[in-house]
Amino acid sequence: MIGDAVYGLEPMSASALKNLLFRIRKKFGKDFIETFPELGYKVKL
Repeated sequence: MIGDAVYGLEPMSASALKNLLFRIRKKFGKDFIETFPELGYKVKL
């Protein structure tokens, strides 16, 4: 999971995850990370 790679074992708030995804998408483009509602996210390589 993206949050685990960044925050390790510390809990990650929903707003922190949302902000992280926003910054990643801003840097790499909106299609770099795919959202799966109720499941999670997928990085497209």
